[in-house]
Formats: sequence, structure tokens, C-alpha cells
Amino acid sequence: MIAKVHRDALMRELGEKCYPDLASIPDRVEMVDVFRRSEYLPEVVEAAIAKGARSTWFLAAGNPVTARKKWIAGSLEPRGTLFIDAGAVTALRRGNSLLPVGVARIDGDFARGDAVIIRGPDGAEIGRGLSAYDAEDAQKIRGRPSTDIDAILGFSGRAEMIHRDNLVVGRD
Repeated sequence: MIAKVHRDALMRELGEKCYPDLASIPDRVEMVDVFRRSEYLPEVVEAAIAKGARSTWFLAAGNPVTARKKWIAGSLEPRGTLFIDAGAVTALRRGNSLLPVGVARIDGDFARGDAVIIRGPDGAEIGRGLSAYDAEDAQKIRGRPSTDIDAILGFSGRAEMIHRDNLVVGRD
């Protein structure tokens, strides 16, 4: 049961509801286990509980992480690292995109759209994201305002090094 509780805690963190397994809904009225998904509709599960079925019920976090953000955070192999300044750390924690002006250093060889790790001034991982620029272009525009991108690269790319929709920031 402890392993199930730990697994379910992780699933709640990722925004999944954990429904009780009521095996023979609605007749069974014994202590039931918990598993991450129910093959039954929530209304059926709730009706069985209302009739006296005992269970352990775990609710998902109020703000679930999207599948895309789960994919960015845990499924992609990072190809590079962006080191950012303290102001950029504050901006990311507020939910903003990462602008080139906040990038202090770039390590690695990555292409546009590759996953990168974002590290703060102290080297601690702040988050992960998908870069809007390859390593060569990112190196040219790092530390510069977005308004300079066209003049530096010869084309007007995105204003953000990593757009917030392509960014996962860890907790403080």
C-alpha cells in the first residue's frame, strides 16, 4: 500500500486524479485499493462510495502540468545548457519567457527545437525548455535585447530564447 501511495502522490503532482478501484461496482463494500486511473466513470465511483464503499481518495493538484510540459521536463535528452542571470531567474519564476538578454553563457551544441537545461548564476538547475535558436545563433544573441536580433542574425526570429509554452521551471 505504501508503494501505491507514493506512486499516487507522483501522479497527483503530474495532475492525475487517483480513483478508488471498486472492483465489482456497486456491490462490493469493503476496503479498496487505490490506483492511478479508473476504468469506471467518476459518477459510478462516486455513487458506489455514496452507497458505503470505503476507499482512499487522492485528488490531483489544482494546476496540473500539461502533457507537453511533462514531455519537456522528463522525456527529452538535453543537448545544451543555458546559464542565466539572477534577473532572468526571477522572470522565469514569475511565468515569463526566457529572453536573450538574460542568458549569460551557453554550453553544448544544440539545434533549434532541442531541449536545453537552464541553470541559474549558482549553477543550480532552474528548469528545462526547447530552444528557439540553435547554439550558434543563441551564442550570437545571448545577453542582447530582443530588438537587436534582426541586426545580429540578419533575420527576425523569435523575441524569446525559450518561449514560456516550451519551458518547465522547477520549484524554488
